[in-house]
Amino acid sequence: MEDLKYRQLFQRGEFWKGLMIKLKNDVRSEPLKTCADAFHANVERLAGFALMPAAVAFEVRRDQIFLTNAMIRAKAAREMTLDEASSFEVPKEVVEDMAANMVLLNLNRSDHLRHLYQLGIGTIELMTRDRKPMRDSVRHIFSTVILGSWTAFESLASDLWVAGVDHATREIANRVHAFDFPKSDEPITEKRLLECKFNAREQYGSFLRDLDRVSFRRLESIKRYYKAAFGSECKAIFDKIADGYILALSAVRNTLVHNAGKADRQFLNLVPGGRFAEFKEIKEGELVPLDGEIVRRLSFAALEVGQELIQFVDDALTAA
Repeated sequence: MEDLKYRQLFQRGEFWKGLMIKLKNDVRSEPLKTCADAFHANVERLAGFALMPAAVAFEVRRDQIFLTNAMIRAKAAREMTLDEASSFEVPKEVVEDMAANMVLLNLNRSDHLRHLYQLGIGTIELMTRDRKPMRDSVRHIFSTVILGSWTAFESLASDLWVAGVDHATREIANRVHAFDFPKSDEPITEKRLLECKFNAREQYGSFLRDLDRVSFRRLESIKRYYKAAFGSECKAIFDKIADGYILALSAVRNTLVHNAGKADRQFLNLVPGGRFAEFKEIKEGELVPLDGEIVRRLSFAALEVGQELIQFVDDALTAA
């Protein structure tokens, strides 16, 4: 039976926590803190979503174990059908027994987490082995984590660039003003300039984005604009951090949104054979394989590259 490796989605938890702490605590430039906080919240929300099935499974199994044990101790245990169980009223002494056990468990955080991983994740993995609806549901979770990871990264890239240019040093400002931005699809008329909410002198990054002179929807565009504002040194962040898997994340996200998760010519061009081992054998028209290990690697790429970008821009703004 196919192994979806749901458990692997949550490996390297300490590394993940370390990056999240950096996002919260290490930003020195005040204008960038809002960007970092929003990125932190988006990543944390995704992690909670991915863990939700295991958390529900754990709580159901835990409560059932506590209930069964309490009813045995109260000598109230008996066989019942599902219909009876839905209307069964739990005796007061059983409720109190369960509550006492819950307090003891909640007092020990490490035990709680250990049981969550063993009972919760273990239950989901067991269910995916022989139940197609559960396998389909877990695959949908994987796809949503991919989409959410890219969206979180894209939003950060846009907000961070704008904040960095809005509060630019002279060096950054000179580079941006010297850059030849592509023309907007919509003509920039006097009326449109007057309707713009931002002052070009004081908030040049916001001004450019409001007029659609910059767009961060594609990875190549993100790389181009970061180089234009912050110099060619930032290229290494996209190419080397997380082994360049931010490119694979972008490509997989595009297949999910535009081609029902199947590899197309654009995907095969973006993810050349051999660079990313998971996709080396895939052919055009085949479903892009997703399991917990692959999804973790792709989502961590968004987190790692995002954190490095924040650090890079933060250093650029505070260099003086």
